[in-house]
Amino acid sequence: MSADILAQLTALEDELREQISASKAEDRATYQQYLKGRQPVCLRRYELVNGVKEPDAAELEGFHFAEHPGGDGEKEGDAKHGIPSFWANVLRNQDFISDCITERDQAALEYVQDIRLVQAAGEGGVEFHFGPNPFFSNTVLRRVVGWDDSEEGSVPVEEGTDIQWKEGQNLTIKESAKKSGKKGGKQRVKPCPSFFRFFFPAVVQSSFEEDEEGEGVDERALQKFDQDEAILKVIRDQVIPKAVHLYLSGSLKSAADESEEEYEVVSGQASPEGSLPLPAKKVFHALKKGQAELDALHDKNLSNLKRAHQNRIQKVKEMGIKRKDILVASDGSSLKAQGFYWHALRAVSLGPVALHGRDEKALAFLCDIRYDLALVGGDEEGFRETYEFDFLPNPYFSNEVLKREFEFKGSILSSNTARLVSSEITSIDWKPGMDLTVKISPTKSGSSQGSGKPAATFFGLFKKGSARFTFNIVGDSRDAGKEAEELEVEFFQQIRDEVVVSPAALYSEMDALEEEGSEFGSEASDPQEMEKQKAQLRGPAMQIRRGWTNSIRCTTTNTIIAVLALLVFAEVFMFWEQISEAMEG
Repeated sequence: MSADILAQLTALEDELREQISASKAEDRATYQQYLKGRQPVCLRRYELVNGVKEPDAAELEGFHFAEHPGGDGEKEGDAKHGIPSFWANVLRNQDFISDCITERDQAALEYVQDIRLVQAAGEGGVEFHFGPNPFFSNTVLRRVVGWDDSEEGSVPVEEGTDIQWKEGQNLTIKESAKKSGKKGGKQRVKPCPSFFRFFFPAVVQSSFEEDEEGEGVDERALQKFDQDEAILKVIRDQVIPKAVHLYLSGSLKSAADESEEEYEVVSGQASPEGSLPLPAKKVFHALKKGQAELDALHDKNLSNLKRAHQNRIQKVKEMGIKRKDILVASDGSSLKAQGFYWHALRAVSLGPVALHGRDEKALAFLCDIRYDLALVGGDEEGFRETYEFDFLPNPYFSNEVLKREFEFKGSILSSNTARLVSSEITSIDWKPGMDLTVKISPTKSGSSQGSGKPAATFFGLFKKGSARFTFNIVGDSRDAGKEAEELEVEFFQQIRDEVVVSPAALYSEMDALEEEGSEFGSEASDPQEMEKQKAQLRGPAMQIRRGWTNSIRCTTTNTIIAVLALLVFAEVFMFWEQISEAMEG
């Protein structure tokens, strides 16, 4: 690529980066206003849920005692005020959070009095406030986990809580059974799943520091960091602002006390008032009014964020049009920058795994990548992501555009917890003999008209069921298919976040790395030995994918280390493919 073209593309990306940065700064200011507006409503909810104060006249407006049978005969002083087990049931009724809660956790969560968002580095944290309980002496459990912007880029930040467990009540460990036949042996304790592990820090910062010193990255710490970040976002964006709705969405009862004086948590399919004593009915009436206020604030904030997000997508589209005009030759037959998107795609962390040697010539005709987002259904029901790959006329296929669509269930504000529900693929109209997704094995006579078998290629992402070949995943089991699907979605989201926005920067980075690199690979004549080596290589590549792809943003140094490592893997994969094809020939 000429210096002039690179300078033009870099200027476009710098301008876009400034615009997006300014837009996100406005988002943060808007979000802070939203938090400030909901703070008094959340404080009032705490008072009502815990019986600190009674509903006032304004909150009881519209509450008709005559419509609640038995209410006149009850003595309010004899009934328990507030809403027992409120937060325990809120958490149990949120699908993502409930998967983290064990049966042993439920009794401890009965003592949650409030869940609050707190200001901290990055996007803030959460505090769980507890009443006196038999499990631990802490009154507050605090967790901060996320990313903070610095001069070196985004860096991981986190803060956990040292839970002071009472004797024999630690919910994060359990005793293993004694082996039969042994007398006087001590019972062992071993870690066990628990929601309360969320409050343990992942110590991911020290993990990255060790990596810079060549000691290796703690994959388990990175996985916990990502999981905890997802939990925190769900608590922040769904649990706290939608607590009353979540309380009503399931049919659970108090685990702490199931005596006649307590009452079951009502099902979302029926009116709650029927099973509540009169004081609780009044509290619940007031809570629903407060929830309506929170809903209005939440909807206004969500609308502002969606509008800003769509504006950013539009700016990216406009930049893409200008970039394409710069890249494509005046006659529309070629790119002025040879291999532009081949280099850019390989620069993201999954690129070297998804792109293969046979893809390079075909991807030389890729001239633009576009991304679009559309909401599906009503409030936060889901969203659809669309990726379009524009190609110049080429000898491989007749399509001008290859398209992939992914539909997710969940909020765009917590996209990392959204669930993939469907995907659509554009079928590639391959020209005769040019199908890159199939490798033709020659016959014994040397004819090239032998049988075909699936080939590892980027274009397998546009062929149903072929993603596992793209990512070199062995086997056709359900687990293999699930892993391929996860990798596929992750790779496209890396394209969304990096390639669509900053391909020139990625091109320059990869071009520089390849100039500094060396040839990898060695002679391998034994096919079985070659397959064994490929399997050994695939493991580390997948570990890097699982551990780093969501955390690669930490610093420029870590990004270069990850890209170099995956570049080595990719070069060896390509070398083995070439040897394999030569041996088959």
